Amino acid sequence: MDNEALFQAIQPKLEKVEKRGRCWYALCPFHEETRPSLSINLEIGFFKCYGCGKKGTLRRLAEALGILPPSRSSLIQQAMSRMEEAAELVEQLRRIPKWVSRSFGVGLAEMKFCGRVEPAVVLPHPDPESYEGAVFWYYQRSEYRNSAGLSLTTPYAILKAIEYDTPPFAVEGAFDCMSLFSIKKPAIATLGQHSLIPLISAFPHGLILAPDSDAGGNALFDKWINEVMTVPELWGILYVCRWKSKDPNDALRAGTLEKEAENCAWLPSYIIVREVLRHYNTGLWRATVSKYLLAMPMGVREEAVREAKERLGRLGIRVDIPLSEEPIEAWRKVLSEAFRDRELAEYIFNHYAEIAPDFEISKLPPQLRGVALNALLAIEAGLQASFEKAAVPKPSIAWSLKIAVKKGKEALRRQLKNSLTANLEGDEDECCRVEG
Repeated sequence: MDNEALFQAIQPKLEKVEKRGRCWYALCPFHEETRPSLSINLEIGFFKCYGCGKKGTLRRLAEALGILPPSRSSLIQQAMSRMEEAAELVEQLRRIPKWVSRSFGVGLAEMKFCGRVEPAVVLPHPDPESYEGAVFWYYQRSEYRNSAGLSLTTPYAILKAIEYDTPPFAVEGAFDCMSLFSIKKPAIATLGQHSLIPLISAFPHGLILAPDSDAGGNALFDKWINEVMTVPELWGILYVCRWKSKDPNDALRAGTLEKEAENCAWLPSYIIVREVLRHYNTGLWRATVSKYLLAMPMGVREEAVREAKERLGRLGIRVDIPLSEEPIEAWRKVLSEAFRDRELAEYIFNHYAEIAPDFEISKLPPQLRGVALNALLAIEAGLQASFEKAAVPKPSIAWSLKIAVKKGKEALRRQLKNSLTANLEGDEDECCRVEG
């Protein structure tokens, strides 16, 4: 039964049910009260009473109200009976203190896998008191598997993290989460699956985005940033921690976790600094920074620019960062420079995948790249590209016209076609003929 269906079954058993923001509130069934203090988060799948402190998954609430029969996996219960043995093993292999493993209910079980029996560390999910599934770690081959019944809408350890008044770290793995709790830092593990926006509803103090420092973690971070771009009010309460180690557990084993966990930055200024450092020598940062700034509320934008300038200044970098430059205008400046500077143009060609990952400009013949870049950026940003008729190779214009037709940009299509006609001057060069 999904969270919506569970709530539909639970709602008739509650009193004074009302929605506030992204959560539902009602009178708590576990103690007497006159004002609703029971919060129910359907997106993540958990409840918490801010009066008596009772908390758990929606299924556990349904069980407490007599809607569903109590259910506990006998396998997970048996695994938790071997908690001391599991704690010893996790400390040996992962350097996580035994008291942390005990608090997370980590157990050990013999599992059948591909016709053979092998041991696995069992991590009850999302909490040892309210588990509905588990993450299995087959430590002999370092492979993870999720049990049946594990809800990926509910982050690992969320019921521990919501007890803190400080923003938790949003990490990928259960051991990363436990590693941070070992140094008294709250954390939740998304298991690489979660949308960012629902998570924020559980943490009014904010969230520290801290995925792994590898290709998968970078992709997840970019996905989260794209989500933030659609919800301006999130910018002010988000922070970022990018690990020098691969992840928090690697940092714990290296003895650097406490130091690395202190290296957090406010997300808005971090994004600006990152883009300037990536593209400082070319000026391309003007175009990439502008889209982020315009997605921020003005107050956040001003503070982010001020803080970013201070951080860059400490690195000896002085830049003028416009507060309200439209991405289109920023691209005009970058392109005009690129067409006068061969090195800058080549840099843009080589980094274009960061801006439009679905287009591989590096596969084009060199003589086509200049106009192709101009045309594609024009299409992406809605610009009116300008072409020097005498200087533009005919195949470049023809190729750009085909792209414009495919993208459906009529104004650009007409301009390219006019340029092509002017350049042909009656010569029907086969490579330039375009259907159209």
